[in-house]
Amino acid sequence: MSQRTIQVIGIAFGGGAIVSGVVTQHIDKPFAPQINFKYPVHPLVLSLLWSVLATLIFGIVAWWVTQPKPKRNKQK
Repeated sequence: MSQRTIQVIGIAFGGGAIVSGVVTQHIDKPFAPQINFKYPVHPLVLSLLWSVLATLIFGIVAWWVTQPKPKRNKQK
């Protein structure tokens, strides 16, 4: 693995973990133990959804930011 790949994976997982922690702190409503459309989506599903989405977004941004810059040829 290259250093760039390790950087991108670290940033993506770190960002996803932070978002997941923030989402779970804002869950204060009770949820039904069975699937029922009268209650909100299970907190575990919401946390997982936002975490995966944030991981993908942070990974794409990190991959874009860490791209090698093209070298300019200085002509004399």
